[in-house]
Amino acid sequence: MVKIPMEVMLPNGDIDNRPERALEIWENVFASLYSGDCIPPIFDDSALANVGNNKDILEKKMDQKGYSVNQLLNGDLTLEEVTKAIVKSKNGEATGVEGLYNEILKCPKILPVLFCFFRTCFHYGIIPSMWYKSIIKPNPQVCRK
Repeated sequence: MVKIPMEVMLPNGDIDNRPERALEIWENVFASLYSGDCIPPIFDDSALANVGNNKDILEKKMDQKGYSVNQLLNGDLTLEEVTKAIVKSKNGEATGVEGLYNEILKCPKILPVLFCFFRTCFHYGIIPSMWYKSIIKPNPQVCRK
């Protein structure tokens, strides 16, 4: 098992050997990895041109003889699929940045709302910007020899 190093270099170049300080720095570094700050702009001119080119290529392939649409992957999302996925989620698991526990998502009155939400995401090909963020908390294990 690989252990998290319990010494870190501070911005001034000094080495800090305090485990609580090392864990704090590791947590901050990992949390910043997926904070969304490093996500490039979604709709710059280059990305838009690239999407347009890929769309043209896909449409040309769709016009070719023998092309068949995969209905399983491209079919509409169903309430049954969303319900199955949410019901399978484990209780007591860590929440995301939105802070919702799986137990809340399993409420029968919320499932149709989530279904409409996910269907809209799939239909328009967009997701909430919050989903670009994550919470990462390292869980260091003691290595016993």
